[in-house]
Formats: sequence, structure tokens, C-alpha cells
Amino acid sequence: MNRVSIVVLIFILSLNSVGQITMETNLPKVLPLNSQLTFEVRIKKGALTNFSKYQMEVSRDIVIESIDCQSGSFAFDGNVVKIIWVMTPLEPVITIKLKLNSGVIKDKINLVQKYFYIENDSKRQVEMEGITISVKDSASLQASTVAFYTLNPKMPPSIITTTINVDEISTKRPEILIQQVTQLRKDAKDAREVGEREKKEAELKINTVNESITAATAISSDEERRIALEKANTDKKKAEKDLEIAERVLVLAESLEKNANEIEKINKTVNPGSFNGQTSSVAAGNQANKSNKSDSKETSVNMDDLDKVFGPPSGGKKDKSKKDADSSTETESGIVYKIQLGAFSKKPAKSDFKAVGIIKIIEEDGMYKVLYGSFKVKEDAIKERLAIIAKGFDGFVVTYQGGSRQK
Repeated sequence: MNRVSIVVLIFILSLNSVGQITMETNLPKVLPLNSQLTFEVRIKKGALTNFSKYQMEVSRDIVIESIDCQSGSFAFDGNVVKIIWVMTPLEPVITIKLKLNSGVIKDKINLVQKYFYIENDSKRQVEMEGITISVKDSASLQASTVAFYTLNPKMPPSIITTTINVDEISTKRPEILIQQVTQLRKDAKDAREVGEREKKEAELKINTVNESITAATAISSDEERRIALEKANTDKKKAEKDLEIAERVLVLAESLEKNANEIEKINKTVNPGSFNGQTSSVAAGNQANKSNKSDSKETSVNMDDLDKVFGPPSGGKKDKSKKDADSSTETESGIVYKIQLGAFSKKPAKSDFKAVGIIKIIEEDGMYKVLYGSFKVKEDAIKERLAIIAKGFDGFVVTYQGGSRQK
């Protein structure tokens, strides 16, 4: 089976597993109105040294400023704090310092902290337990930090797909794939902005250093000239290294964008119904992606890969299989394939499956089983199952012969 692989080009300095990532913070549970507070967040990330991003989402219009981001690029926009590391610091614990202004509205501030990183060619996301801070109008309250306490992940790290096996695509809900595409494009945008900014700064430093080298060569004193040239050359090497890293981040941004485009192409090819407004969640995902106009003229995914999973095009059989799926006078003399939508101890209402189409409920093995369609070609049943999944239902293909279920 050929695989459709999307390679994220990253600069891996360590192949060690980062283990469980946790955070510690000394944010208090209560703050007075319009107070300023300096606090710290310690990210226990282990051996991770690749590109990574810390993100804090806040629920209202407070202001957060950077004090020390440990060489990270800080941005605060739309009530979201982002700190991006082109190369994550080598230390197993990153300590960042931020300043928070609680604002002038009595309310509760909900803080959601996430950490994104690359490990083993997969992009991973960890979301920490939430923090709630009460902002109260009380002269007796003092804005002060508290002892550090640990925030654990809400669940194991979720993985944003970077390699797709086409034969597994049918097991993924199209809404989830759309969310992955949206997140990858956001990360690509962040990486691109940081890379372009760092590249400009590095190029400016190189120009400045070249001027310093020219000036140093004109110094009459041998010792002073040697010291000046030595410093200028050291600065130039650092600036050139910064430029190299910035360019690699831009490559990463391009790779993430290509990754997102490839996943979207596969999703649209395998789950075309998901992009026709059949489910509200998918429609919402499409709305989020409307800005990506350039993807509208897409080339198809390699159909040879898809044919190996779903079979070759049936050449005019599609309409016939659809007729078979909707027919209530199907032939049971040969082998036919149906889609089982569920098995229930109590007989369900047919109206529960109205969005699917005409279904049949039979009693079998002491259970009420909901069946859809009757297909002579198994691949046709598999394709129809994908359309059913796009409508928000689940199911699997079963085989019948002469009206009897085949194991």
C-alpha cells in the first residue's frame, strides 16, 4: 500500500522522547481591579529542542506583556498570548515571565494554556488544566503571586497528522481532519511571521557587522585592530547562524502549509459530502478556511492510491448502486453488502436515521439491527459508508447471502 506522506522538514537536534510535559505557575486565584501582576510559567518540556510554541488564551480584555520569554518571540493579539521558539532552549525547564493587568471589570478570568511541539515528525499539542482568576473590587486585596503549583495535561498529547495512510482516512471523521488543517495553517502562519522577522533582523545584523569589519581593518593599532576584527567576526558568525535558523523556520512554515493542503485534498476526495454543508460542524470548519482561496483550484490526490483502498471507478455503476441503496425491493438471492448503523436492545425509531435515507430494522441474534442499502459491489458499500460518516453517523459493512448474515 502506497502511503501519501507529508514530510515536515524540521531541524531535529534530539531524538529523545520529551516525556510528559507539565507546567507550573504562581498565578493567584484572586486579583483586585486594575492591578498589575508579574507572574511566571515554568514549562517542563524535557529534552525537546525543536520548534515549539506556548499559547495562553484569556476570556476577556485583559492585557498581558512580556518581561522575559527566554529568546522566544512574543505576541499578544486577540486575547491570545503566543511565544514561539525557533529553537527551544536546551534547558529541560523554560521559565517565562509575564505581566498581567486585571482590567476594570469585576469578572472571572479563564486562562487556557497550550504547548505545541514537534516530536518524531509529528506535531503535538498539550492543553493544560484551566485556571480561573476572580477579579474583585476590594481595597483589601493585594495583587501578589503565590507558591508555584503544577498544571497537568487535561489529556494525553493530541497529534496533528503529518503522515496519512489513505486506507485509514475512512476511520477519521472529516470534521476532525478539517480542524487539523485549520490548526496546521495557523501554525504555518505563526512560523512564517517569526521566520520573516528573524530573517530581516539577521540580514540587518550581517550588514552592520560587515561595516564594522571594514572599519576595523582601518584601525592603525595592530592590537586594537585584532580585537575589533575578532569581535566583528564572532558577531558575524552568530548573525549568519541566526539567518540559517530563520530560513529553516520558513521551510518549516512552507512544509506545514503543504501538509495542510495535502490533508485537505485527501479529505475532499474521500469525503466530498463533507464540503457540501451536510454537517454544521464541517460547515463551520469550511467557514474558518474561506481565506484560503488559493486551494480552490486543486489537483486530485493520486487516484491509484485511493483505488487500492476503495476499488477502481465503477464506470456508470454509481447511479445503480445508489438505486440499490434506496430500493425496498432488493434481491437477496446472491451476496449483497449492507451498512449496519447500529445494534440496539430496544427497537429504535426510523426517524432517528432520517438523515441517512431509507433504512431497514431487523431483529437478529436478540438485537434490533439498523441496516442501510444493498450493494452488489463491496467497494460501493464502502464509499456509501463514507458519505454516511460525513452526515454524523457511524457504521460498518456487513455481508448477507440469501437473506442470512455471513460471518
